[in-house]
Amino acid sequence: MVDARERPVLLVGSVPLGSSSVVFEAVGTKLGKLIKRIPDGETGARKNWVVWQADVFKNAKGLEPCSTRVSQGGHHLILYKVKPGESVKFGPLGYAAAAIRSYEDFKRAPTPIAVVMTFTEPEAMGGVTLGVNALVDVSISGLPLLEVTKFLNAVHTERVLVPADMLSKLNKRVHLKVKRKRFADVLKRLDLSTTGHSKKKTKRKSAR
Repeated sequence: MVDARERPVLLVGSVPLGSSSVVFEAVGTKLGKLIKRIPDGETGARKNWVVWQADVFKNAKGLEPCSTRVSQGGHHLILYKVKPGESVKFGPLGYAAAAIRSYEDFKRAPTPIAVVMTFTEPEAMGGVTLGVNALVDVSISGLPLLEVTKFLNAVHTERVLVPADMLSKLNKRVHLKVKRKRFADVLKRLDLSTTGHSKKKTKRKSAR
């Protein structure tokens, strides 16, 4: 029977904390190796879903207020209509800027391990597993080599192998931070290999 304390955790939807950095720190330190993906949450001004877009409509060219409505939760929403004879033009919605800021927060966050797929070859498309040629950003902060290997096994298309001469170092703390590197190169930096790239005459043991 699997210990409930060791079950993987998947966060879906919003994490309504103060900022993305608070989300990453809370999730990374509390859930650690139990989580593989961390949402940046709907934080700060974005806590109430799309309500934060009120100023976007207010500042849009070609719109004018026409009525109000109270939504669930007691929010008073202003409804708009198109001004006669005018076309509508919206300014920046803010989502792209928020995503860029949250990614910068993510890179500084004290998460035990994080692998971000920035670009992949066709073999790794879909976000489920990463092939050897997938380009990734990797940040590992003090996680034991055994846990790092288990994590990489969970996201890699092949079996990640630990060389026999490193089995005594499975509790060694790993620190690594790289950007836009091939997954295979990341494994090489960690002195690991895969079933498709293992060296001959070297006994290896897979981390399960």
